[in-house]
Amino acid sequence: MAAASPDDEWREEWRASEAERGPIAKRRLEHDERVGRVPCKAKFDVGVDAKGRLVFCTTAAAVTLDGMPVAAETYSSFYPSGRVYQAQLAAAAHEFTLADGRKISCARSYIGLHPDGRLLHCDLAAPITMAPGVRISGGVVFWNDGHVRRGAIDQPLRAGPGTLPAGSVLRWDRSGAVVGGTVKLPAVDLAGVRTTGEFELHANGRLKQAKLAAPARIAGNDLPAWAEVWWRADGTLERARYLKSSGFVQHQEWTDTAHVDYDRSGKVTSSRVEHTGPKAP
Repeated sequence: MAAASPDDEWREEWRASEAERGPIAKRRLEHDERVGRVPCKAKFDVGVDAKGRLVFCTTAAAVTLDGMPVAAETYSSFYPSGRVYQAQLAAAAHEFTLADGRKISCARSYIGLHPDGRLLHCDLAAPITMAPGVRISGGVVFWNDGHVRRGAIDQPLRAGPGTLPAGSVLRWDRSGAVVGGTVKLPAVDLAGVRTTGEFELHANGRLKQAKLAAPARIAGNDLPAWAEVWWRADGTLERARYLKSSGFVQHQEWTDTAHVDYDRSGKVTSSRVEHTGPKAP
């Protein structure tokens, strides 16, 4: 299961430079054109910032940038410094050195770099071991200090409230502690309940948030399958959100979603229903 498709987990690196870049001017190239050190392809857009620095373009030919082979006819983007932010590797495998000195090999894939040129994300050419008994394969995201930030485990791992099966995509903080992830489908038991999809952990390793894969009775409360549930750091039930009812009116869907809060004993302290769509019949 690939874990490194572009998302907000690392777009913060890009957003941090937006103020420095200023407005971006975009134009469609009539002919192949070299913008700075990059050959950009005709009939595709190129973007430059307020100081004329290249922000993005589609490469017209294979080119070596920042010591790595970038494929032809692929979209590339750049930091204000001129360093590559994201690009498509041209080689079947390319070696990168992480900030902690480890060397890893990335497959021909869409890769991302930190502003200092250190590897941010790629698809691994071979599994890597991040700790004894913890091996990562497929897509991976790194913190700027070289620690793994997000990746798919290729063997079961005991973490916090349960054992996560191989194929689960996990997130780690800078210290190497699991802070959340997405469990391998269809479901896994965490903190005594059957869960599916994404989950989060508190700093103490207790379950913070998860989606139920089956109906469950938690702290004396019956909750349906697919309910999103939150727990406090002490393990007590905090709140839940779930679909109460739904239907269609003249081909338009309506939903009623329950939002329930609980005290530490499991007693309901507040409850409301959020309605979306046309008025229910």
